[in-house]
Amino acid sequence: MKVLSVRKPLLYSFQTSLPKLPVPSVEATITRYLESVRPLMDDERYGKMEALAKEFKEKTAPRLQKYLILKSWWTTNYVSTLSFSSAGGGGDHRHVSPPYGHRGRYTTVVPPFSSTSNGDPNPSPRVPWAEARARFFSHGKNKASLDAIERAAFFLTLDEEEHGYVPGQEGCMDAYAKSLLHGRCYDRWFDKSFTLVVYKNGKLGGNAEHSWADAPIIGHLWELGGEWGEKE
Repeated sequence: MKVLSVRKPLLYSFQTSLPKLPVPSVEATITRYLESVRPLMDDERYGKMEALAKEFKEKTAPRLQKYLILKSWWTTNYVSTLSFSSAGGGGDHRHVSPPYGHRGRYTTVVPPFSSTSNGDPNPSPRVPWAEARARFFSHGKNKASLDAIERAAFFLTLDEEEHGYVPGQEGCMDAYAKSLLHGRCYDRWFDKSFTLVVYKNGKLGGNAEHSWADAPIIGHLWELGGEWGEKE
């Protein structure tokens, strides 16, 4: 036993000895989802959700299920690399006036209603972004602009595109999700706690940065904001 034992085991030394997380069936996943949303919807909205769930089960889910099963064969946790928000560096979020981006220009409204703007290299890899930051954003107006953005509590993007659920339009939700996740890259500011994205047609979505919280936190915040909106 001493020959086979690890004298100084590390945190994940016996990770492969643990049973793998099983992949639930599509039927079980959809059933649990519908059960979770039923108390939150009236009969009309729930009926639409049932129809969407059925469409997902018949068209998209079988292909995705195959991917998950294949992935579960060579990973200890098939959801370990899945994420719902972008990652990036953190900032100091104390300023309450949110900066906003429109057509690639980034502006923050600072009392008494003056504004500053600059381009957005922050989607770049970390090293080039750090080098650009030191070279171009360490003094003058660029530094003042970047400081104003980084002190803000969150970021607001005014997007020229239209997104959202459109009945009968296949792929509309995929396009919606991709736009919220990364947009065109230059029209999102990823180094913020979270970004609110407002589309031309009035639809709204969010993009959260991971260093301060996981996805459920921003999800709860989103639900709370929705409740406040309904009360108003």
